[in-house]
Amino acid sequence: MGALSWLLAVQVAAVTAQVNVVKLDEATSFCLNAALPRIQWRSRAIFESAAVSISIHFAALRLPPRVSLVVRTLSNRTTNLTHFFDIDVEYSDVFSPRVFAKYVTLELVRDDLDDGTNASTAACGYVAVDMYEYTTTETKDYNMAVPGQLEQGCGRIDESAHAVCSFDPTNSLSMYAFSRAVMRLVVRLRDGGSLMCTGWLWGSAGHVLTTRHCVGSPEDARRVQFEFKAESPWCQAHRDVTCSGIPEATTATWLASNEALDYTLLQLPREIPARYGYLQAGSQPITVGTPVYIPQHPRGGCKLISSQAYDGNRTSVLATDGYNCDGLGGKSSFRYNADTDHGSSGAPVMHADTHVVLGLHFCGGQSCQNAGMAMSRIVADVAKLGLLPPNAIASQDGVASAVDGYPDPRFTKERQVEMYKVPPLLGEIRRVGTVKKPYLTSVDRFELTAATPVEVIVDVLAFEFNPETLACMDLIPDCRITSFQASVFVFSKYNNISYKAYSNAGISRALYPDEGRLDGSIMATDPYLIADLPPGTHIVALGGMGLSLTDAMAGVNSYRYVDFYAGSRITLDPTASVAYQITITSTGPIRVRNGMFDRLVVSMNSQTESFFWSDYGQSCALNGAGWVLNTCDAATMAVAPDNIFATVGTVLSQQWSKEIAEAGGKLYVTTCVLGGTSDVGWTDMQFIAGYDYFPACLPAAPQDVAGMAMLETTIRDGHVDGLYLITLYSDLDPSMTVYSYANSDGTLQNLMANPKRTLVTSDGQTLEDSFGGDFIINSRPLGERYLVMSYCVTEIEELSDVIVEQGLTGWSQGKHSKHPVVPGWACGHKVSHAQELIALQIVFAIGTWIFFAGDIFITFEGFRGVLQGKPVLTYTVLSGLERRKILLIFVVLNAMPGLLYADVARIYYFTTNGFKIWCLSIVMVANFFSFGLVLAVSVLDMVPIQLTFVVSYSAPIFLYSSIAAISIACCIDTLFQFVYNGFYSATPFLSLHVNGADWPSGSYTAAGTPPVLTYLANNIMTPLFVAFGCSIALATIYRAFVHKSALMYLGWCKTNGFLSFAKTPNFITALPLEQTNAIKIGNKMYCKPSTQALMGYATVIDDEPLVKTTDQKKLVKVNHVISIYALVPSKLLSTFIREHGVILRNEFTPKMQSRLEKKSYHHTRGACVV
Repeated sequence: MGALSWLLAVQVAAVTAQVNVVKLDEATSFCLNAALPRIQWRSRAIFESAAVSISIHFAALRLPPRVSLVVRTLSNRTTNLTHFFDIDVEYSDVFSPRVFAKYVTLELVRDDLDDGTNASTAACGYVAVDMYEYTTTETKDYNMAVPGQLEQGCGRIDESAHAVCSFDPTNSLSMYAFSRAVMRLVVRLRDGGSLMCTGWLWGSAGHVLTTRHCVGSPEDARRVQFEFKAESPWCQAHRDVTCSGIPEATTATWLASNEALDYTLLQLPREIPARYGYLQAGSQPITVGTPVYIPQHPRGGCKLISSQAYDGNRTSVLATDGYNCDGLGGKSSFRYNADTDHGSSGAPVMHADTHVVLGLHFCGGQSCQNAGMAMSRIVADVAKLGLLPPNAIASQDGVASAVDGYPDPRFTKERQVEMYKVPPLLGEIRRVGTVKKPYLTSVDRFELTAATPVEVIVDVLAFEFNPETLACMDLIPDCRITSFQASVFVFSKYNNISYKAYSNAGISRALYPDEGRLDGSIMATDPYLIADLPPGTHIVALGGMGLSLTDAMAGVNSYRYVDFYAGSRITLDPTASVAYQITITSTGPIRVRNGMFDRLVVSMNSQTESFFWSDYGQSCALNGAGWVLNTCDAATMAVAPDNIFATVGTVLSQQWSKEIAEAGGKLYVTTCVLGGTSDVGWTDMQFIAGYDYFPACLPAAPQDVAGMAMLETTIRDGHVDGLYLITLYSDLDPSMTVYSYANSDGTLQNLMANPKRTLVTSDGQTLEDSFGGDFIINSRPLGERYLVMSYCVTEIEELSDVIVEQGLTGWSQGKHSKHPVVPGWACGHKVSHAQELIALQIVFAIGTWIFFAGDIFITFEGFRGVLQGKPVLTYTVLSGLERRKILLIFVVLNAMPGLLYADVARIYYFTTNGFKIWCLSIVMVANFFSFGLVLAVSVLDMVPIQLTFVVSYSAPIFLYSSIAAISIACCIDTLFQFVYNGFYSATPFLSLHVNGADWPSGSYTAAGTPPVLTYLANNIMTPLFVAFGCSIALATIYRAFVHKSALMYLGWCKTNGFLSFAKTPNFITALPLEQTNAIKIGNKMYCKPSTQALMGYATVIDDEPLVKTTDQKKLVKVNHVISIYALVPSKLLSTFIREHGVILRNEFTPKMQSRLEKKSYHHTRGACVV
């Protein structure tokens, strides 16, 4: 074979990647300044939705000491480029390592000193970026070895597997352990694009061996990137999944190459083998049948290991002579049946038993013509050059050195930022065909708005039938089983944000076992899509199979072959529908809505004193240039700094330009304020523009206006001084149309579409804002872990329905549009670790029922006894709560989330269902404190004072009166309004100056607002302790009247064996332990069964035949005394139940460390006991 043919043959073992180049002009010169924020500079975002990896090109770069140049992704993963570029060295025409992301920014970060302070040396440098490259990928099928597509496979199925499949934590000599020294090489080609192949650490000094046709010259060595640990952490992951790896170097020192032996030896830093280990060459001869394996990066993808042949046996050497893919008759290579592919060039061919390297894989061909260059020849050539690395050759016994310890590589998934999760949304895809097009199906679309760049994960559950296992499960709780193959697209709603739409088409590549499964999915075909998104409004479209982007945008799927499943069968019903569940998570706050869903609730507003409106000024005039000079009064102008107020005028004049022209060149602007008083505690400013007069702040009748605008403050990332936010309605803007907004509580509210929102920076610059977020406030009613973050989004409310509901007589309406409008908000909240909190409450609720089960069982037994006319056991369980401390703990814990619910409920004062939510939350709070006080008193009574006379109280009276009194004291509208205003009266970050004082108006410090209990303390504690005092007083009065004693006498209990065992209260109790509740026979006092139950004990008897007493006169049953908690379990697990004692012939005998025998037991009302 000629040299040209040989060159073509070996090139099939490397893979060339398509690279896209984008020009960019981003540069900065800087000197470190400790007075500036730690992030000294941030570049514009680099965003390519189709990218797999991005590499940034620096036209010029110089980094001083104590500064880091960082590439940051949306998931907050960072690559510190300082590790690749030396300090105080001038670079030009260099690339960063590849970053596996679609959206990145560059940041200059001032490093911290060892003592925790920041560097302050005025060191200077510069960064100039002139372009970036990004690579894309196509779906490839590894399973079918079609000629010309998988040229180096052996058999129809590729048997190679992810490297992690070979991991064995008990074996330091596993194939995975030695594969860690194998890395992926990315060679940047001189004429554009890149070449990807495989290399490996040879010896202990940082030497890398690969093929010459991959890295062929010193110039190539300067442009090669070395990526270690580019592997899947999950064995079952698709072989085509993307594995990012760790870039350890972006250049290397060229040492030697040999064209005939097709090898290149490179030098990396000597410390790298300490992190990944190294490989050694073997000296034994290569023979046919020698078992081998190959760790490699086929197609430039994840690290795979080929160790199993298509026949199930170990891969092995097939021949050491004959023609191989090199065409040289086997004189320089050997052949094996291990699967390889493009990109495998440079991989080590390793002995499967000794783990030494036998050869260097360098070519492959059809009919399993995969070949490697014998290491014995490479070792001889390198040794002749005097370049043999330390520890390059295995020991004389031919076994490679063991690999040092390393972390478990499995499932090491890490997220650097908190994920925001929208609760799962349920919906249906329906057949919506016509006579001509019966195949049409619906497409559901969700509008997603992000104020900042976010990474969004869309997880869909669409299959309730698994055709592989034939399992049918109602995973979506709609009492039916349906399935369909779902398709998902994510694209920008507006043309001003342009990127290639995301789609799940052909993607079934979970990198971690929980990806796409946390929502309950049982099929890998259920979509799991990750999308990096810029700020703005985006659409998530969900439909059946075959959905095109055009149909996703149109909202109807025209693909003809969408199958709907009912159970395990395809349904042809033309009216059929199939259910789905979609879960959306993100790295930052997002707003998600579709036709019938929105996580925010509109907070109603109208121009009335009830909504805190008041007059402020009627003097401002507005023309095409802004405020007419000397027209605004001093109080109005003082609301914000002069430059801000001037910019507000400019913004209003621009956005009301049509109205100004309609009015003849000037609008009359009335200023109003909401709040701005000590009673309210917060404020905002409203601008109402009239065409030919000053509109009223509190109109008595409908008034025509040119527009309305609201001025508030807010915060955004990157603006450390805060911002001012203008939300505006324009009478002559045809895009501002009415739409019905679905609140999360099921109510509807009319809003105006496309309100204009503008941010004003502290230096008077303006930014368009599509999000409108403000009033972002933190609250911590249950501590930092369950942080409540409330937020609002500014809206323009349309008042047609509100006018009727509130009986309004006056409002503002567009003179030409006739839309009655007012600026307002949609407000909502997020709770950190909300799912955990819900799970805990479920656990506490279940625990409450478990520990209350014994009393419930006795109650049902009593009902049955009444119906049968038999004597029943009766007692007031509330009086015995002090003897059920575990039950009390669970009751209190179950009610504890009410503290958070009340804190959240106050946000929704001006919503339709706000007062209902508030009162329900207050009832939970009342339960928490009422039962909590009973628990506290019962614990306090454990102090061993042992008084003969004790204070008594009525637990039923206390609990009923306390819960009712707290609920009544807190469920009043004025208090609800007070805590609502208190929530928004937190410490402001940036304020408005109204009525001679600074007030919060949308932006707040991270400290947040005080918990609602701060405002409710008196309304809770006063009725709580008054109710407790009354319960003591009533019990005392009753006892004094009936028993002639103010205190309860417990001295008689010492004469009763059971009560002595059970231990009576020490100084306060709700138990009815009066001596009159006992039965006196002779000189003995008998304790009733009801008292035994109140003390927390139950009685069971076995189902065995009766036994005779010692006097043989009477057959009796032995009553076994157990805990009330153990009553229900005793029917199933009797041998695990502790027996506290027995009652025989009305005498109690305690038992220590005794358990019930293995018998069948049933409950009995018990017997009086002495």
